[in-house]
Amino acid sequence: FFFRRRRQAMLGLATVALTVAASDVPPYAGLQNQGNTCYMNSLLQSLCHVPGFARAVYELPAPLPPPQVSESVSTGTASKSGSTGTRGGAAESSAVQSAIGSADSGASDAKAEDLAIAHEMQRLLYQLGRAPSLGKVYVGTQRLTRALGMSPRDVLVQQDAQEFWQRLYAALAAVGRGHRRKGAPPPAPTRLGCLFQGTTLNYVRCTRVPFRSERQGRFCDVQLQVAGCRSLGASLQRFTAEETLDGEYNTKDERYGRQPAGTARRGCAFRSLPPVLQLHLKRFEYDTATGEMRKLDDLFAFPTTLKLRRFMVKGVLAKGDPPPTYELRAVLSHQGGVGAGHYFSFVRPIGSRGEWYKFDDTRVYRVPEEAAVAHQFGGGTPNTDRGLFGLASGTPSPCAYMLTYVRQAEVRAAEAAVESSHAAGAAGGPAVLGGAPAAEAEALPDELREAFEAEIAQKRRRRS
Repeated sequence: FFFRRRRQAMLGLATVALTVAASDVPPYAGLQNQGNTCYMNSLLQSLCHVPGFARAVYELPAPLPPPQVSESVSTGTASKSGSTGTRGGAAESSAVQSAIGSADSGASDAKAEDLAIAHEMQRLLYQLGRAPSLGKVYVGTQRLTRALGMSPRDVLVQQDAQEFWQRLYAALAAVGRGHRRKGAPPPAPTRLGCLFQGTTLNYVRCTRVPFRSERQGRFCDVQLQVAGCRSLGASLQRFTAEETLDGEYNTKDERYGRQPAGTARRGCAFRSLPPVLQLHLKRFEYDTATGEMRKLDDLFAFPTTLKLRRFMVKGVLAKGDPPPTYELRAVLSHQGGVGAGHYFSFVRPIGSRGEWYKFDDTRVYRVPEEAAVAHQFGGGTPNTDRGLFGLASGTPSPCAYMLTYVRQAEVRAAEAAVESSHAAGAAGGPAVLGGAPAAEAEALPDELREAFEAEIAQKRRRRS
């Protein structure tokens, strides 16, 4: 009992819902940690303040009430090497590749659990948007974890934030692709897909003959190497660099046949980039010497403004296309080792007037930009002397694990819309309490909004 209470205190959990005076409520709500669900909380906070994400989820045609859930959905990702593993095992890529590759096919593969996940995401986003105005510091995630097929024991197991993102995206994309509400605007997968989906051009060229093969790939996040790279620019350079293929290369072309070893080169470049660019930093890798996974706490710097034109296919941008210049809007960090640790995120919400906030489960507070960016580069005290929950007994250095960049054009448009629509925001504070989940709530169908408001009213009556 003593250790259980101590664990709850350290994770910032509470046994009852917190309701405080409006003047003490942060402008954005936190999320309750059910034991080891910090990976989910940090990812959700990074996503929900991205312009357009809440709107895309609100428009998903999830039923009311949600169906019963019997099992969870699978995951996936995209990388230059084709590997999807992070730590503790490889992600299952089939579901998300189906979600991406068939986004315009009109086929329906949404399962009951996908629909339940979408519905609970709608409820959770709406509650996050409403919580500050109701005087609530945080909201619970139990209904979402149940929709994900997680048992009370499952929520005590640490999972990988990037793999959870893949799982969540696959479920939401499946729901939007397979259904369409009568009289609704273009289906949500189009909106959701347009937010996160980009394309790469992968090619092989031969240096002795005029042969070149090309293949287009789609992604909803990009995996980037940390090992051997001290900055995001260096990692992107490696991602798009050409490499010589070992051994002979079979062109499968009767004119050129097999080419000698060392004469074929492989490379890739971005063909199109999405408004929201999710970057996964590969800080967990397999150590062949020990046969175990290890975490890379190496220094890895990243900018607040990212220009990507030089990493794109030459001539692919048409006149009038928005320039591929991005602003850093969220940093998801991990502190600890392979077996245990803690996730939290730093977010610059739309409407926050440039301020950064730290989202650490139920705790949400403003931080300087240096704490959100430079202090997350890593390269500090190595995690060798493990303490409670896998954290070093000294001062371990947190490391950025996922970065969310938003195209500058979308940021400016979203900021202008929020400022104009919510001019009544307090001077010096956010333009709207609750951020994007509140600002985009008009996209939620009336029947869902009424149902969620009824639930809120019922809970308030119970407390009183």
